[in-house]
Amino acid sequence: MNEKTVKKWIVKAENDLKIGKDEMLTDRPVTDAVCFHMQQCVEKYLKAFLIFNGKEIRKTHDIAELIEACSEIDLDFKKLYDMDADKLTDYAVEIRYGNDLFSND
Repeated sequence: MNEKTVKKWIVKAENDLKIGKDEMLTDRPVTDAVCFHMQQCVEKYLKAFLIFNGKEIRKTHDIAELIEACSEIDLDFKKLYDMDADKLTDYAVEIRYGNDLFSND
């Protein structure tokens, strides 16, 4: 385990969590940005757990893939599906950049 790397992932995850929470306290929260940061938060916490447990992580934003990898270590991670955490993947890139926003339709 690379303790320094794990700590960096956790700090970044907590920063995303703070941004999302702070934005939700505004009069007119930018919800797409909140969703993006919450996806990033979950992704980074899951990656930190994998690194902590000595697993290699590949570059991915797929929350379901990360949940499955974490579940190989601890089956309790499957409970994240009950919370629909895997659906956060949709907010990783598509919401952030609005793929249909820039189409010619």
